[in-house]
Amino acid sequence: MNTANAAVYPVDARGLMTLPFADASKNIKLNPRTHQIPNSMMHVDQKNIDTMVYIADLTGGKAFYNTNDLGDAIRRAIDDSAVTYTLGYYVSNDNWDNKFHKIKVKVKRSGVSVRTKKGYFATEQPAPDARKLDEILHEAVWSPLDSTTIGLTARIDPSPALPNASRLFFAVDPAELQFQTADQKYRGSLDVVFVQQTKRGKLIADFKKTLTLTLTPAQLDQLKAKGLTVGQDLTLNPETQAVRIVLMDRTSGVTGSVTIPISAQDKSEPNVKPAS
Repeated sequence: MNTANAAVYPVDARGLMTLPFADASKNIKLNPRTHQIPNSMMHVDQKNIDTMVYIADLTGGKAFYNTNDLGDAIRRAIDDSAVTYTLGYYVSNDNWDNKFHKIKVKVKRSGVSVRTKKGYFATEQPAPDARKLDEILHEAVWSPLDSTTIGLTARIDPSPALPNASRLFFAVDPAELQFQTADQKYRGSLDVVFVQQTKRGKLIADFKKTLTLTLTPAQLDQLKAKGLTVGQDLTLNPETQAVRIVLMDRTSGVTGSVTIPISAQDKSEPNVKPAS
């Protein structure tokens, strides 16, 4: 769950918990000597609740239990995630010790509660193989939501090279990409897919290209300072209502995407439309 950046908000569907001896469905046998209710019937079983609290606490969520208003509990869980912040914490490559490391986030503002995951396991993730990369890219293309692991900014212009075509630009921060070092050079590889969609989200055309980067340390520094901008000429289908640009880092398998709405002017007249 933490690797997927998923906060868990469990809701106990059993509702209000009462002491076992108050349950009319149970056959309670009194102590034959003292005629008292056994101690086991005087305590609520906390194992399920403790598990929910434990998972919620470690992932940055909140557990809801001991309430009969399940609809309110679910609504509160949804409302709690209405405002979120993503904080980046980057570990150097020599700190993968396979141990759990605690993370604590503090804010100066009073009267607020901060819910975050409590830490991470410093376990180096194996590089995804070709089959896994294809699955990740396919999922990003067909997902109803854009992927935000890699931030993208895009725009559409008329193509200066092809008639009745558009040129799509996208920019990405190279710091969000992973590079492998060999022979004193930094190497990276990116898959880019331009997907044309109808108004209902149906895929009607796509174009895929792979970008290979081989950079010296100086070139990498220059790229980080200026950013990586890529343009692609694309002939738009008359039914195209949006173009989704999907980017996947082949080194790590992380993705980012942005969807640009397309108007009639984008297909015929010069126009600039920013999207992010």
